[in-house]
Amino acid sequence: MYDICYGGRRASEFGVCISDRPDIPAAKKKMESIEIAGRDGMLYLEEEAYEESEIEIPMNYIGPEDAWMERWRLIQGWLSERNTDLILGDDRNYFFRISKVEIDTNERSSRRIGSFKAVFISKDGLSYLQDGLAEYSCKAVRYNPYLLAYPTYHISGRGVCELSVNGNSFSVELTGEAYIDTERKLVYRSDGTVVNKAAKGDFEDLFLLPGENEVGYHGAFQVQVIPNWRRL
Repeated sequence: MYDICYGGRRASEFGVCISDRPDIPAAKKKMESIEIAGRDGMLYLEEEAYEESEIEIPMNYIGPEDAWMERWRLIQGWLSERNTDLILGDDRNYFFRISKVEIDTNERSSRRIGSFKAVFISKDGLSYLQDGLAEYSCKAVRYNPYLLAYPTYHISGRGVCELSVNGNSFSVELTGEAYIDTERKLVYRSDGTVVNKAAKGDFEDLFLLPGENEVGYHGAFQVQVIPNWRRL
């Protein structure tokens, strides 16, 4: 039976069946349109960011009529989670990053059956690799076969660690462990404490470009990279 996993829990755990496999919209880059006097048409400037997209999934469930509403409450609670991942049953090596889910009316076609549609709002319409959530050595992530990636760097040691990525320098003063989250532009310790003041440099300089990258560091530290690979 076809299944999905949202927020770490499968639809089947709630007795929910997927009525139809979803259509997946193509990811679209954000565009800025500029009108120039005396020129036909518009000038379009392409950005690195991608637009939100919607993945609509029809669902239904069947159960005891005296538990129909309680099941519906549990399902709504499951789908109310925000900023989490959606994994499709026939594409388990990838996931979509979902900002929220919009649910329409639950149609009670009989005393025991409920049917509804859930629209998953993808932050960028891109597929993220499960392998991209693991930690790798700097050498292992130098070649990026996918799109521009926003990695997280996990550094252990004491003193000032200087990262060097594609000729750009980024330094952080450590007293143990620290994570550099380039997408959220945060530096934080393992306990979650934000320590951006301990860092110097531009987070954008640490992005992994498509193709070959130079990734290294200076000093007696341990540096691992969570690449967050993504693709169309």
